Amino acid sequence: MMSDNEQDISVIGSSCPVPLIKLSQAVAEMAQGETLTITGDDPIFEVGVRDFCEANGHEILDVKVHAGGRIEIHIKV
Repeated sequence: MMSDNEQDISVIGSSCPVPLIKLSQAVAEMAQGETLTITGDDPIFEVGVRDFCEANGHEILDVKVHAGGRIEIHIKV
């Protein structure tokens, strides 16, 4: 179960730029230090999220690649 300062968003089935738009909207509502997990399956999803985090000062805590191309990225805002 997630605590109040964690979010979990899924962008499976969405292609860029939709995952980055949803990620941007989610982190805009979060406080510094909170975490979120975003899950997607677009081939350039991981690269886009890494670039977004680097540009905006967010830390990638973990990346898990699952069967079928699903990628789960845990981010600290």
